[in-house]
Amino acid sequence: MPLKVIVVGAGIAGLCAAIYEKSKLAAEIGAALSVSPNGVRVPRSLGFPFEKARARQMMVWESVEGTPLKQLSSLDFQHAEEKYGAPFMAVHRVDLHKELLRLALQDGEEKGKGLEPVTLKLGAPVVNLSTEEGIVELEDGSKHEADLIVAADGLHSVVRSIALKQQAKPSSSGLSAFRFWSPRID
Repeated sequence: MPLKVIVVGAGIAGLCAAIYEKSKLAAEIGAALSVSPNGVRVPRSLGFPFEKARARQMMVWESVEGTPLKQLSSLDFQHAEEKYGAPFMAVHRVDLHKELLRLALQDGEEKGKGLEPVTLKLGAPVVNLSTEEGIVELEDGSKHEADLIVAADGLHSVVRSIALKQQAKPSSSGLSAFRFWSPRID
């Protein structure tokens, strides 16, 4: 008998596991994500089509100093697939998210797996949960029971704070990174 699973959060991690979200997906914005070869292999094994998400293979990763754009380092990824079993990819967060959402909501019958599609609940904040009983309570008062609860609700996780009975606060590293695409001029 299959497990009933609740996934709280529908970011990239949550959609990889399943969908149970509180945000408005239509308003998602974001930056490009770099996906290392080991990060490409997992979604690929789940049937994720990187080409539908408009992902592009990264051949080179260059780090440059801000204003003068002086090259600090350069990594060659042209042979990543041969060496690591998958390419190094770049994909816009919104495109990745949309394709994960499409796959999560797809009826499993289409692929002969007999799986039910994920139920997506938008604007449904979690207010309480019981890890012992496998119950998630939403702001509207509804309670949902599962064999497994996956906390994938991000950096400011409500589920983690409730489960650990303490506020989980992220801390700043004081570092920033900025990414942009630029055509290569030889």
